[in-house]
Amino acid sequence: NVEVNAVTDADGNYVISQVPAGSYKIEASGVGYTTGFFGGPDPENATEVIVGDGNDAENVNLSLAEDNVTSVDSQNEVSAVPDRFDLLQNFPNPFNPETTIKYQLSETSQVTLKILNILGQEIRTLFDKKQEAAVYSVKWDGKDKYGRQMASGIYIFQLKAGDNFKMSRRMLLLK
Repeated sequence: NVEVNAVTDADGNYVISQVPAGSYKIEASGVGYTTGFFGGPDPENATEVIVGDGNDAENVNLSLAEDNVTSVDSQNEVSAVPDRFDLLQNFPNPFNPETTIKYQLSETSQVTLKILNILGQEIRTLFDKKQEAAVYSVKWDGKDKYGRQMASGIYIFQLKAGDNFKMSRRMLLLK
């Protein structure tokens, strides 16, 4: 089995390179959407993606349907309430000069989002407040709590929500 993960570019496209020859099931997921896939167990949706032997898959289009819709606001716009807590990978990654961090809350919680260096020392707290259940997006400009630009390197972003959720991910700042 080969497992490859990718983050979308600014246009929402995934690019997966250096995949060995073979037949694959491709899955895509996004906050507030059901998982989209080709090559799954349902024969009506089964589309085999083959890489190599002159049959390279240059483009595969996946469609994701909205999921977790639990309410409609007064202006008839759909509001998606996530069914779980999650911290997504930042975009872009690597980044320079700024990156976006997305996370989701399934219930109202006290939320803290911090940037740490590779040694676990706090660089900056981006957010520390109570928030309603929803999907959020926060930008980090690559600066510490004193406004100084950080050096190139690996940094950790850490989300704590409520009493039970804590998750961290790595990101790379390149100059």
